[in-house]
This record gives sequence, structure tokens and C-alpha cells, in this order.
Amino acid sequence: MFRQHRYLLGLIALASVVTIVFQCFWLVGNYQHEKESFIAYAERSLFESMQEERELQFRTVYPDVYHAFNGAELPPNRPPFYRGDQAITAPPAPARHRGVTDSTDSRGFPVHLFPSAFVHIDLQLLQKRYKAKLGAELADVFFLDTIHVDKKHLKPPPMRGPHFASPVSKPDKEILAEYPIQAATMMLDPAKELFVDLYLKPPIWWILKRLAWAFLSSLLLTGLTVGCLVFLLYTIFKQKKLADIKNDFVNNMTHELKTPLATVLAATETLQQLSLESKQEKADLYLQMTHRSATHLTNLIDQILHLAVGERKGMYLQQEAVDINKLLQQLVENHELINRHPITLSVTEGAPKVYIDKMHITNAVNNLLENAVKYTNGPAHIQVISKTRNDQWILSIVDNGIGIARTDITHIFQPFYRVPTGNVHRVKGFGLGLHYVKQVITQHKGQIEVNSTPGKGTTFTIYLPLSI
Repeated sequence: MFRQHRYLLGLIALASVVTIVFQCFWLVGNYQHEKESFIAYAERSLFESMQEERELQFRTVYPDVYHAFNGAELPPNRPPFYRGDQAITAPPAPARHRGVTDSTDSRGFPVHLFPSAFVHIDLQLLQKRYKAKLGAELADVFFLDTIHVDKKHLKPPPMRGPHFASPVSKPDKEILAEYPIQAATMMLDPAKELFVDLYLKPPIWWILKRLAWAFLSSLLLTGLTVGCLVFLLYTIFKQKKLADIKNDFVNNMTHELKTPLATVLAATETLQQLSLESKQEKADLYLQMTHRSATHLTNLIDQILHLAVGERKGMYLQQEAVDINKLLQQLVENHELINRHPITLSVTEGAPKVYIDKMHITNAVNNLLENAVKYTNGPAHIQVISKTRNDQWILSIVDNGIGIARTDITHIFQPFYRVPTGNVHRVKGFGLGLHYVKQVITQHKGQIEVNSTPGKGTTFTIYLPLSI
């Protein structure tokens, strides 16, 4: 079966792999985007923390100048320089900071430094403010490293975004071992030519939490896609199995129906040629053969009809109080008479009557007894054990037959299922008997169990409530 559908299997496997790979690429792309967003957020938060710390220091050291700038309605987080065409007259920088000269931008406008840009920032205070701005979840993802850069050899670094420059120093390998991302370099103390490098490590759980919706939706979509493909494959195999079962059923039904019909035809043709007055014994023998074949044919048809009605409408039970010991005694005697195999019956004396459908329970027990005889090589030794326990009637039918493999036990109650024995079935049948037994027991709100050892025998145990 797998060989017949190998192209379909390959196509489904390829579709599943492509879907999973596509979703993985999409998730990796989202992760990288969130990682870049985190770096930008960390740089912006450090810049804002430095500006806030500078303003606090500037307001403390130069309160008059601060209020003058504040009155000019400058933005609270202003950049450390502004263009000459927008400059506001400000007091000169403190004497110790006058070594830093102004410059011009690409358009020729002079770029003046705010006095707050000359204020020294305490690194510990900056770290504390930066940690508070990032929040508790990101408190351990950064490291600030101070570096000295000679302004004479300092070349303008390439800009990354509107405010932040790329690192101007070589990364510290020891720091990179724990914080693998070297982010922006920012000025800490211009007078001392002191800068600060920002190192980061990706907050994986923080990023994954932000990607939770994307991850869950991707997982759901992938699961639905792969699940549908697997269900499609399961349906195809199930339909193939049902088609094989149907073909086996048609073949078995043809042989089962043709055998009794051939017997009836042969017997009737023989009777037509006989002189009944002189050969009455032979006539009686052929009539018995005809009767047995017709009865067998009727039983086969009834079995199929009962199965069809039970599957469509559910089995109708006519419950009545039955002396179960007496019923079992009759069934055992009939089987011993027909099959000529000894059956050991063990019952509990004085057992209470059981409320059951007598016809269906009789058919079910007959079916189990017939199987015990049919699936036994050599003399059959069958035990029928009946007992009551905890408001339950328990019936066990034990045989010394060929047994059932463990892999087949889970399937024997399925309709049309027959234990595989190659291309030839030594025992004829439709594979409906045990399914019918299962239906009867289930309708009586009972259970049936099977214990079997190949080559040693099988035990069927039925559990039924004393009253439904």
C-alpha cells in the first residue's frame, strides 16, 4: 500500500517540510527585527538617560542659565548641539571647558554646543538611571564601558539613524564574551575626552514574549496544515483498507452463499431422480442436507441484516429475567450434540436471574462457542464458566485453539475483519460474528475482554450487569 502511494506520501512530506521551513524563516526574520528594535530602544534609552542626567547636573551647577534656556521653550530632551541658524544666545561655557571649539556642518552653518553638553556625568548615576528606564526585565542586559579617545585622531563615525553613531573603538573581547553586541558610543565627559561604549546581550525571553502572538499563530497554522495533510493521508489509507475489506467480504460472501445453494440444488436434483418408495432412507438424508444448508443460508442472511439494522438504528432489546444456568446448559448440550466436542460447564448454584435479551445473548454465546470449535486444531477442550460478583454476571469461554496474535486482538471486533492467514482462509465466514457479539454486549451496557496466547488458546470474558 505504501508503494502504491509513494508519490502522494512524498508530496505530502514535501508540503509539510516547505510549510515548516517557511514558518521558521518567518519567525527568524521576526526575531532579528525585534532584536534590532531592542538595540535601537536601548540606544535611545541611554541617550535619553544621559540627557536627563546632564540637565539635572546643569540645573544644579548653573541654575540661572538653565532657567534662561528653559524659558526659550527648548525641548526637554534636546540634543547636545544645535545649528547656528537656530542658535539661542547663551552664556559662555565654563573656563575649564573652553578648550572645546565649535564646528560647522555640511551646509556651513556653525554648530554650537549647549552648555549642558560640557557637564560631567557620573557613571554610577547614569547606570542607575539607565537601569530604571529600561525596567526590571532588561536590568541585566547592558554593560557600560568607558574609553578615552583623543579628539585629534577622532574621525566622525558613520551615523546609524538620526542620533546614534557606530562604535568608535575596538570591542573588548572579554566584555563581548558576555555581552556580544557592541552598540553606540556616546560622549560622557568632553573635557576629559571620555566616551562610553554600550554593550548589550539579546534578552531572548523578552523578545520571545513580544513574539508570542507570532509564534503561536505560526505554530497553529503549521499544526493545522500538517494536521490536514496527515488526516488526508489517514483518510486515503482508511478508504484503501475499506476497499480491501469490501473485496474480501464480496469474495467470502460469494463462496459462503454458493456452497449451501449448490448443496440444495444437488439434493433436490437427486430427489427428483429417486424412487421415494424404495429409497426412503436416502431421501431423508438428502432432505436433512437440504434443511441444514437452507438453515445455514438463512443464518448468514440474518447475520448481515442484524448488522445492518444495528448499525443504522441501534439494536432493539427485549429484556426479560432469564435463568442463566438453564440457558447455558441448553446451549452446551446443543453444541455437544452438533459438534461432538466435550464442553465443561461450570456455574454458580442458585445464581440470580439476569435481565437480558434472550435471543441476542443466545446468538452471541453460540457465536463464541462456534469460534472455539472452528479455530481449534485437533480435539477441542472448551470450558464455559459462569459466576456472579458485585451485581455482575461474568461469563468466560476458554478454548485450547490456535490463539490470536496481540496485534490482531484490537481489530477482531471490527466489522469484516478476519485474522490474516495468507491468501486462503481455512475457516469460512464474513468477519461479522465478533462484531455482532460486541454490539450485543455493548447494548446490554456490558464489556467483553480477550486474553489469548498464540498456539495455546483464547479466553473471552463477558461482564454484564444483573439488571440494566
